[in-house]
Amino acid sequence: MNILCLVLAIAFEIAWAIGLKASAGFSRPLPTVVTCIAYVLSLIFLMLATRKADIGTTYAIWAGAGAAGIAVIGVLWFKEPLTVLKVVSLLLVIAGVVGLNLAERHGPSARHSPGAGKGSIKQPSSPAPAAPAPG
Repeated sequence: MNILCLVLAIAFEIAWAIGLKASAGFSRPLPTVVTCIAYVLSLIFLMLATRKADIGTTYAIWAGAGAAGIAVIGVLWFKEPLTVLKVVSLLLVIAGVVGLNLAERHGPSARHSPGAGKGSIKQPSSPAPAAPAPG
């Protein structure tokens, strides 16, 4: 379910970014409404994806994959220029997303600690109270 929610969050992120361009500065009502709905849905699915996954990794994948997807659509659909620097940068973003995904699956993680991944933040334990000074 987390992967499906993350994929939907990324898809809606790409949709609202395209909607920003289509709305012409929020001057066109229908694209503006669609953009706002896509934005809210993106955040809802991102929130659902973070329920049982590390927030840092999930957010980075969402942001990186969304940015890469928007950049590709910009080149293909909006005929934005494609430069060597843009291609290399996109490949680095994709490599980062893949690396974070691998780290989440194979590395040590806070989600294995008690209570992690359930919306709770692990609080540091407080030191034991000091013994009273002798007399």
